[in-house]
Amino acid sequence: MMVFLNNYFNDRLYKIIIRSLSLSILLFFLFLTVVSNKVVKEQYSQFYLFMSKVEEYKQNILLLGLLANKNIENYLLKNEKIELIVKNDNKFGVYSIVQNDKLTMDEIIIINMALEVFGYVPYFLQQRDSFLFYRSYSGSKYLTSRKINDLKVNESMFKYEYCNIHDSCTLFNSASDLEDRVVISNVYIDAIKNEEIITVSSPVFKNEEIIGDFNFDIYLREFSFLKNKKITEEVENVYKIINIKDSRYPFYDFALIREYYIDNRTMVKYKLPISRLILEHIFVLFLIYFLSLLVVWKLMLLSDKKNKLLKAELIINKDELTGIYNRSILNDNKFISIKRTKNMAILAIDGDKIKEINDTYGHDTGDEAIKCIANGMKATFRDDDFLIRTGGDEFLALLPGCSLKVAEELSNVLKENIKLNSFNKHGIKIEVSVGLSMFEINGNLKDSIKKADIMLYKDKNS
Repeated sequence: MMVFLNNYFNDRLYKIIIRSLSLSILLFFLFLTVVSNKVVKEQYSQFYLFMSKVEEYKQNILLLGLLANKNIENYLLKNEKIELIVKNDNKFGVYSIVQNDKLTMDEIIIINMALEVFGYVPYFLQQRDSFLFYRSYSGSKYLTSRKINDLKVNESMFKYEYCNIHDSCTLFNSASDLEDRVVISNVYIDAIKNEEIITVSSPVFKNEEIIGDFNFDIYLREFSFLKNKKITEEVENVYKIINIKDSRYPFYDFALIREYYIDNRTMVKYKLPISRLILEHIFVLFLIYFLSLLVVWKLMLLSDKKNKLLKAELIINKDELTGIYNRSILNDNKFISIKRTKNMAILAIDGDKIKEINDTYGHDTGDEAIKCIANGMKATFRDDDFLIRTGGDEFLALLPGCSLKVAEELSNVLKENIKLNSFNKHGIKIEVSVGLSMFEINGNLKDSIKKADIMLYKDKNS
């Protein structure tokens, strides 16, 4: 007994846990679809805000490159001597391979143009998250927007081997790369501040040859959006892909993805981990699970009570010997509801010579005969018909929605089914008499049953 009870309670506990877990996971993901939408929108807006800043640098560097080209073209047309604009507050730096190397005419044009632009747009020089410089291939110099201590320029910084590491020199890019006049470098560590950067570059041409390029070094960690983010690179077909991932969360590659094309060959992907959305709201899952446990437990208690009530009703309404209904079914709500909405054919059924069987072979054989009649009724009528043992060898079959004609045909089938069914070692054949009547909606059921009884006795005496 104790083992049975233990297994019973363990099984119930297992069902409660599994059902609560299933329900809470379903509700949790429904919650995530609603609430996480706000988080996703916020993260995507920060991503696009960062990309708009990069786009701004790209447009500015492109503008500087185009202005420089225009100034150089004008100089070539006019062929006038140009002198360097000297200002007391000049903060730009000039760094060359050879110390105190003279500026080339192209470099003077670039510096004069830059000083004029910076005079109108001083914010170029005030950005904490970026560093502006011009790389002169013709003069092997770096011209910077502000002076940098200990910056040393050497010949390798203008060579293919150095530039190829970062992909940051327009001189060595193909014509297709320069179609939009902008090049985005790889992510690399800056030599000046020792921080992660990308460089946005735009070439400067003279007689269709690249003589230098303007560059914005963008310090990635200055952007709050990129803090705690992992930045990786890969190549996919013709595209260089810069991946921004939140590596603080597990399975961060299983993520919602947004893409942004910076130029004609560079794409940035932001991967928002799904695990982040889950872990940031995990307390809600536990809360939902706790509530689900209570709800499922209460529902199971209610279900148990309902099942017990149904079993009790079945015990009350069922005949113990035959398993079909007894007379109490006539007072059941289900039957009363059907009686109010449907006509019913009524068959009063009585076993023939059952008393003789009892007297001759004993009551056990008589009980078998009664079971035989009930089994014949089950084989003849529908599952939703009401088959009733009213007492002894007397039965009723109440057939909702059945016409009297069909009921008459069924009565003949019933007689044949019972007659063909022999039982017991004595090979006894059972026969029944049947009387029919019709119950109409809003009629009197007792009167209809009496009519069927009258017809039964006519059939028995025929």
